[in-house]
Amino acid sequence: MKNRKPNASAMRPFAVRVPVGLYNYLAEQAELNGTTPGDIVRRSCEHYRDHLSMKDTLIQLEQRFFRKVFESQCAVVGLTSTEREQAYHELRKRLKEKLA
Repeated sequence: MKNRKPNASAMRPFAVRVPVGLYNYLAEQAELNGTTPGDIVRRSCEHYRDHLSMKDTLIQLEQRFFRKVFESQCAVVGLTSTEREQAYHELRKRLKEKLA
């Protein structure tokens, strides 16, 4: 992610109350980095949003990988369609998670 300053006309103000200790920390960090507390909060929110997006992507990747491994193992073992369905349901039951 580039460290570009957002277009001011595309931004909206947002007020938030923080404990004094956090405010002092933000003010200190802003001064040390030549920026403002608002910029630090904005970047933190963007990092958090990106983290959530990455987390969702990793979960989807894990699910796809798991399905491929399951299908490969079924093929190697030579399970019929019925046996594959039974194995799939048993696996879901054991893992207690959705493999959708």
